[in-house]
Amino acid sequence: MSTTLRFDEVEHKYYDEEGREIPSVSEILRFLFREVYEEPNKAQMDIAADRGTRVHKACQELDERGQTEADDDIAGYVRAYIKFAEEHEYDWKGVERIIHGENVYGGFAGTLDRYGTLDGEGVVLDIKTTSKITKKHQLLYACQMSAYWLGLMCEPVDLPKNLAILQLKNDGTYKLIYVDKKVEEFNACLQLHYAVNATKRKKKGAKANG
Repeated sequence: MSTTLRFDEVEHKYYDEEGREIPSVSEILRFLFREVYEEPNKAQMDIAADRGTRVHKACQELDERGQTEADDDIAGYVRAYIKFAEEHEYDWKGVERIIHGENVYGGFAGTLDRYGTLDGEGVVLDIKTTSKITKKHQLLYACQMSAYWLGLMCEPVDLPKNLAILQLKNDGTYKLIYVDKKVEEFNACLQLHYAVNATKRKKKGAKANG
C-alpha cells in the first residue's frame, strides 16, 4: 500500500509522512508542458486554472452527492458532465484520488480525476475544460494519466486497461477521447527531472564549499 501523502492546496505540493516534498506529476511534466503551451499568458492560465478547479469540484459533488451548485460561468461545463453521466455507464473506484508512485524511479505524486470502469472497461479518466485538444495536448495528457496508471501499480487494485480524456465544453457538450499509454515518455521526463535536480544540488554544494 502506498505511503499516506498530504497535499498542501496553497503551495500545490505533496509531502510524505516525514514532511519530505514529493515531486508532482505536473512538475515532472513541466518540460513537455512548455512544448504544448508555448509562452503561456499567466493571467489567462490563472483564470483557466480557477475555472478548472471549480468544475472539478462541482463534478465531484455530482458523483458523491448527486447534486451541486455551479456558478454561471461554469454551468455549461457542469451540464456537459451531466450529459456524459446520462449517456455512459460508470463505476468510479476513485474520485480526486491522491496517487503516490513511490516505487517508480525516484517517486512522484499526483491527484487523478477518476478511475474505475466506464462502459464496462477499466479506465483512468482525466477531466479537461480546455477549449481545444490538439495532438500535442493529447500527448501531454496521456503522459499525465500514464503517471497515475503507474501510481496505481503501487496499490492492490486492478489496473485499468484504458486512458481517456473527458473534454467538457462551455456549450454543454462533451468529447470523450481515448489515448494510448505513454509510460516510456513519462519515465523519460521523470528521470530528466531527477537528473536536473541532482545537478542543481551539486552546484549549490559547490558554491557553499567555495
